[in-house]
Amino acid sequence: MKGTKIMRRVTIKDIAEIVGVDHSTVSRALKGRAGVSDETRQRILKVAEALNYVPNLNARTLVNMESRTIGSVMTGGGSSNLVFGKLVFRLGHYAEQMGYDFLLKVGDTTNAVRALAAARVDGLLLWISGGVVAPEEEKLMTEAKRMKLPVVMVGGTMDFGYDSVETDRKKAMDMAVKHLVGLGHRNIGYIGLHRIKAGQRQQKLEGFLESMHTYGLEVDKTLLLPFGGRYEDAYNAAYTIAQNPNPCTAVVCCSDIAAIGLMLGLRDCGLKIPEDVSVIGFDDIEESRYSLVPLTSVAQPVDDIAKCAVELLIKRIKEKKLPPDYQPEQLKLQPELMVRESCCER
Repeated sequence: MKGTKIMRRVTIKDIAEIVGVDHSTVSRALKGRAGVSDETRQRILKVAEALNYVPNLNARTLVNMESRTIGSVMTGGGSSNLVFGKLVFRLGHYAEQMGYDFLLKVGDTTNAVRALAAARVDGLLLWISGGVVAPEEEKLMTEAKRMKLPVVMVGGTMDFGYDSVETDRKKAMDMAVKHLVGLGHRNIGYIGLHRIKAGQRQQKLEGFLESMHTYGLEVDKTLLLPFGGRYEDAYNAAYTIAQNPNPCTAVVCCSDIAAIGLMLGLRDCGLKIPEDVSVIGFDDIEESRYSLVPLTSVAQPVDDIAKCAVELLIKRIKEKKLPPDYQPEQLKLQPELMVRESCCER
C-alpha cells in the first residue's frame, strides 16, 4: 500500500483493487456479513482505515431506498425546556445504537420538515412544546403527511393519527398529591394554570384535580395559580399564597422551574421550606437537586421515552406504512417520585 495516493473520495472499488479481491467481498466485510475469511476481513478493514474510507450514504440510499437517517423537529418553546436537551441527546444515542444517523431541526414552520425531507430522512420524531398545536405547527404536521414520512410524536399526543410516546402526566400528579396526603397535608395549592386549556398543561391540571377528589380533598380555587413558563411567574405566585387568608401547607407545581421560582418567592415572603410550605415539582431537572432546598420532584422517564420513540419510528419505517394504514400506538410511560428535602410532615 506504500506510495498509494487517492485524492478523490475513496470507494469500495479502490479498497478492492488494493486488497486484490472483488468489490462485493469488500462490501460484505465492511458490513460485518458472513462469507469473508477473518484474514481477508482484517486486511480490508486495515486498508479502509488507512484510507479514511467513509460510506457513500447517497449510494446506499439509492440501493436500499433508505438513508438510515432519522430527523427530529422541535417546535414552540422547547428550547427553553430543560428536559428537552436531555431528551434530544438520548434520541440521538438510541438512533445511533440502532444504526441510524440523527438530524435535528428547530422551528415552527414547514421549512423544518422540508429540509429534513430534502436530506432524505426515513422518518421524523416531532416534539411540540406544551403539547399544543398552533396554526404554524399544524402546517408542519400537514407537510409531514405530504412528504409521506413516518412520524412519532414525542412528549405529547396529537390528533393526527400518528404514534406517540409521552409521560403519564395524570399519574405524575397523582403521585405528587398522594405523597403530600401521606405526609398529612390537606390544603394543597397548584401552580400551572395556562391561558391555553389543552395539551400537556391541561393533562397535569386535570390530574391534580382528579387526585384531590380521589383523596377526598377540597380544591381552593384561590390557590390554583397561573404559570407562564418563567421563574418569575412562580416567584410572584408566592406572594398570593403568603397573603391568602386560608394559606396552603403544600403546593404541587407543573414543573421544576415553577417549583424553584416558588421556593425563592416563599423565602422572600418570610416562609420556610418545608416547615411552612412543602413543595413538589415535575420533570426532575438536574437543577432541582441543587435548588434552595433540594426539591422533591416527579421525574419524567426521559431515557425510556427516547428509546421507545426511536424503536417505534424504526418499526414504522421498516413496515413502510403511513396513516391510516395502521392503528397508532399511544404510549404513556410511568414517572417516578424522587423524594428530597422540600416536603415534610404536617
